[in-house]
Amino acid sequence: MVLTPPAVGVHDGASRTASAPTAVCQYASLRARGARPAAERRARLAYRWFPRPDVTFLLVVDPEVAYDRIERRGYDHEEMSFLYSAAAAYRSLPEFAEFVVIDANGTPDEVAAAIRAHLPVPAPIAPATRDQYADNHVVFVTAGK
Repeated sequence: MVLTPPAVGVHDGASRTASAPTAVCQYASLRARGARPAAERRARLAYRWFPRPDVTFLLVVDPEVAYDRIERRGYDHEEMSFLYSAAAAYRSLPEFAEFVVIDANGTPDEVAAAIRAHLPVPAPIAPATRDQYADNHVVFVTAGK
């Protein structure tokens, strides 16, 4: 499964859809910033044309941890009030029940392991046979990390 640039959905050949989390991020951002409900309705109308992903991972970080990480980066800033609002906004989305919630307070390796634990195990790929080549079939195999 491949994550794509924002607002683009793809199919990976196995009937699974993946897309960047642009839609739900927009909805949560609008809620966190106190936008009127009409703004979210317009965003939902715009994003309805894109395929819904089969899985959405919500990486949850305590607002205090997020604040410290942002400050350590040193090139941007968020107010604590916004970080609390954003956390509440994601939990308030109707899609929240469908999210796979990952505790992202840990190290990058711990978070990656938690995500991998929720991904389907890919089926083994059988080696191509001589007959497949003789029939002029082209076999493309892609593997992700």
